[in-house]
This record gives sequence, structure tokens and C-alpha cells, in this order.
Amino acid sequence: MRRSGFTLIELLVVIAIIAVLVAILLPAVQQAREAARRSSCQNNLKQMGLAAHNYLETHSAFPMSFQSGTKAAGPHVSMLPFLEQSNVYDQYNMNIAALNAGNAHMKTLMPQVYACPSAFDSYVPASPHGYLHPDYSYLNSAAAPETSGSKAALFRWGRPVKAKDVLDGFSNTIMFYETAGRNHLWIGNTMVDDSVNYYGGLAYQAWTCSDSLGTFMILAMALNETDPVNGAPQELYDVIGHPLNHDNSMSNPYSFHAGGIQITMADGSVRFLNEYASNKTLGALASMDGGEVVGEF
Repeated sequence: MRRSGFTLIELLVVIAIIAVLVAILLPAVQQAREAARRSSCQNNLKQMGLAAHNYLETHSAFPMSFQSGTKAAGPHVSMLPFLEQSNVYDQYNMNIAALNAGNAHMKTLMPQVYACPSAFDSYVPASPHGYLHPDYSYLNSAAAPETSGSKAALFRWGRPVKAKDVLDGFSNTIMFYETAGRNHLWIGNTMVDDSVNYYGGLAYQAWTCSDSLGTFMILAMALNETDPVNGAPQELYDVIGHPLNHDNSMSNPYSFHAGGIQITMADGSVRFLNEYASNKTLGALASMDGGEVVGEF
């Protein structure tokens, strides 16, 4: 009596079919996961927008950046009570500088809402100072390519901004934007060796820092062609270019989402900013009082 079973050829055919199905399904699964991460990122930015408006309602102004002396806290710290993070906020000493040793215990207390789930190593402290870096930042300056004059950003240095100051309208002004993966330096899709020194360094990107250096007038970084990962000899070249998703140094706009970055407008809405949006559009979105007409993005 013959025992029934698969022949070797039949087994190979089945394996080949399974391999084809996996090859077809895997990209779909990955896309679904990224869609979920992007939705979670959008929710983070939405929560930050609501927190900023609750702060505005309580204090009659948006959180300030670049403060000194008492109340030396940047927006990421100032908004904590409005993100249900009062326990973290209460541990911050307002009477000393953000990166003073007396506030060093804050290094790894960054709330989850400041981390994009698509970003790389968001909860790995940056070397060498050991601080976590938020994947979202705010503009200190409205300077941007193809703009000029004394236009101001929503989080201008050392001056509180009230609702009446936003002359361009809340729906035409950026509040927060993605600048992800900043515990490392990324240029394009390449993570540069941590030993490479670059202008601005990492200190301004610590999550408690009161100054983000945020501007869309970018001196973008170009990798040394000799060794694009390590930059050997370890140096980077400044080049002026289109800022979106070029690099994440100095709070440049950068994300791990394909095609652009997510932004929170001053009205609290979250939009996707195409990485090929014109420099003129970026300048219009960056300023709160420039009087520009914002194009499609």
C-alpha cells in the first residue's frame, strides 16, 4: 500500500507560492504600520497645538522661547501642565537655566507626546550630554529662503506673542513642525557618526532647552564625499539649499515620513507639508506678520 504525500517538486512549488505571497503582503503591512505611526504623530502634534492654546487662554500669550533668569523654560517645558504632565513640570527649576546642572535630572523625563513613532531612536539619550531630544520644534525666527525684512515667528525670542500679534491669521502661521531623529545627525537618509562635530551641536536640541534655533533659513549640511558616514576627515560643509528633509541639524525641518513633514498651524490644525513646497511658501508659513499670500502646500 503506497503512502500518500508531497513530492519534492510539489513542496518547492508550495514554498515558491508562499514566498511570492510574503513578497506581495510585506510592503502592504509596512505601509499600514507607517500609516498608523503617521496618524499617531499627527495626534501628538494636535495635542501640542491644543496645549499651546490652553496656555494662551490661561496666560493671554503663547509660551516664550529664549528666556533667561526666572521662568527660564522653553515651550516644551511651559506646556507640560496642559499635556497632563504636571508631575514632570513640578520637577523643573524655573530659577536656573534650562541646561544648568540643577536641571540635569530632567534629561530623560521627556513625555511620549514629544516623540514621533516613525523617528529613529527617539528614546535613546543623545551622546555626550545624555538628554532626550524632541522630534517636534518651533520657529524662533521667520527668516526663510526668498524672504526678507523684520518678520516675526510665533515663538519669537524673549517676547510673548498674543493672539492679536498673529496678523497673518492662525490658519496661515506655523506653530510646531517635525525635526526628527535629533539624538543623531541625519543628512538625507544617512545617519552620520556621532563623533562628527557640527555648528550648533546638540545642546540646542535638548528637550528642555529654551531656545530651539528654529528657522527655515537653512545652512544645510553636505556630507564629505570621501566618507559620507563618518565624514573623514571629520567635517561638514555648509550649503544653502531647500530645507525640508535635507538634514536635522539646528532644528531643521526633517521627518521619517515619506514626502514631507507634518506641521501644526497656529489654529491647532495639523497639515502635511510637501517637501517640495516652494521656499516662498515656507517663508509665508514661517512668519506671523508678513502679510504674504500662502500658496498650496
